[in-house]
Formats: sequence, structure tokens, C-alpha cells
Amino acid sequence: MGIQLVTLVEQVHKVGMVYGDLKPDNILVGKHRQTANFELHLIDYGLSRTFINEDGSHIKPGFALMSGNQAFAPPSSARNQVQSRRDDLWSIFLLLICLRTTKIPGLEDCHGMIPVL
Repeated sequence: MGIQLVTLVEQVHKVGMVYGDLKPDNILVGKHRQTANFELHLIDYGLSRTFINEDGSHIKPGFALMSGNQAFAPPSSARNQVQSRRDDLWSIFLLLICLRTTKIPGLEDCHGMIPVL
């Protein structure tokens, strides 16, 4: 599951976007039609944004109001900074911790956030 999440987010990054709102509610689990293996799908790109200017340069970090799910938000979001690719990786890290332990550092329990298959 972790490799699939990183691969999905990498695909978003390759088109010059930061996903910005990784959380269990935005991940669908389905079965591949031919192999019957489980596969993940990202939904709700509403908080996604570009990180590359039209000339190919990176957009400079700046001020941004906190957005997305606070439980899975990176530290930069709490500091009102624009999210970057590394922040998507931070959210994947917290999501995987939650899946493994049902807890996120700073929260009592994240069990209710994870859909049961």
C-alpha cells in the first residue's frame, strides 16, 4: 500500500502539481479487473496546486492559510506556508502510521478515520 501511495503521488508531482490533501477519505481501494489485486485511487484534487511556473521554475514558498485535514497536515501547513512535494510525503508517512498503529502522533486515535474493507 505504501509503494502504491508513493507512486500515485509521484504521478501527481510529475505533472507539476502538489496534491495537498492526503487523507483516508481521499483514497479509494478497488480491485484491478484483470489481476484482482487491490489498487489505490486518489480522488478530490480540490486542494491541489501547481509548484512549477510556466517558465519551468519552481514557485517560491509563501503564505497560505491552513487547508485540508489537520490530522494529516504537514508542519508547514500549521505555519501557514504553501505546501510542497515533501509535504505530500509527510502526509503519506502519517497515513501509513495511522494504518499500521491506528494512532497519529498528537491524536488519541485515528481508527474512525480509516475505512474498514
